[in-house]
Amino acid sequence: MSNFKRSVMAATVMGVAGAGALGAVPASAAIAALPVVFSATGSGSSVHYSSAGNIVLTTGPQPATAEVSVNLPALGDSYAPLTPPSFTASSYFNGNPKWVIQLANGRLIFGYPAQVGGTANSSFTGAQWSTAGTLESYQQALSDAGDASGDVQVTFARVEDDGEPGKAVSDTVSKMQYDGLTP
Repeated sequence: MSNFKRSVMAATVMGVAGAGALGAVPASAAIAALPVVFSATGSGSSVHYSSAGNIVLTTGPQPATAEVSVNLPALGDSYAPLTPPSFTASSYFNGNPKWVIQLANGRLIFGYPAQVGGTANSSFTGAQWSTAGTLESYQQALSDAGDASGDVQVTFARVEDDGEPGKAVSDTVSKMQYDGLTP
């Protein structure tokens, strides 16, 4: 969806949800918190909130996955956010944890935390996204995945952890953000 179409859609939502307010807001602005769903597969895997309010992804010995998914239907906007989704990870190993975003055209983009190195940072605006193994910017990854105009819907978006071979691992995810919202 083009930026113009998004602005028109946001203005329409704003007109319904906040008559008389000035300026365009994201369609998700009517939602106070990012709607998420926890899931885990494999022996010893789990997902929960810590006492500090952070998300803890625990994986048992592989094969195992722990993930927190954005509930896109509840969010009400199924297009890729204009700004990169982000999170801060307590640790990083072998591509985990990471953002996994699938577009309706079947293409996947992956986003890695600051620990991946190079120009990567906690706001995910550096070269820390990938469609085929090369790290690049979020906008370039979307373009490489066939969404240069922002008009391909997202079918799922999640932070996932596939763990480390042969051992249980817990990674704490904080400051998770998608489309300007946090869980």
